[in-house]
Amino acid sequence: MNASVGNGLDVGVLLDELYQGGVNAAISWSRDGRIEVRLGDTRGGYDAETKLDSFAEAAAWLREKALLHYPHSRFSRRHAAFHHRTYDCHRPDGDTSAHWPEIELLDLGHLLTRQAPITEIAKFLHRSPDEVRDKLAALGRVCTQ
Repeated sequence: MNASVGNGLDVGVLLDELYQGGVNAAISWSRDGRIEVRLGDTRGGYDAETKLDSFAEAAAWLREKALLHYPHSRFSRRHAAFHHRTYDCHRPDGDTSAHWPEIELLDLGHLLTRQAPITEIAKFLHRSPDEVRDKLAALGRVCTQ
């Protein structure tokens, strides 16, 4: 099942990394020809689930939801460290409040559309909740001008 999909994720590798990282996930076909994707399990309950049209979408969805719902898992620590490595090089002298790279702003927007709490957003972005609130206030001022 090691098939690379359009976005560069290898579905088999991703599923193995989720399993090794302590995250339960499931992919199955539904009668309507779509792919059912679930994060969690029947015993503990599902934290997120959806139907998608391709393995590429399923792999991307699983990765994104695992990072969002299980920020302290081995999977998230491994992937978040890689994901945020580029952020740190843009921060002069470790000052996280001065600069928000474009990818962090995109992540902020995605997390907001999923109604993630400020504390969860801050953890994901490796910022303090106050920094996130300040950025949201600044963006709000820019958008209303």
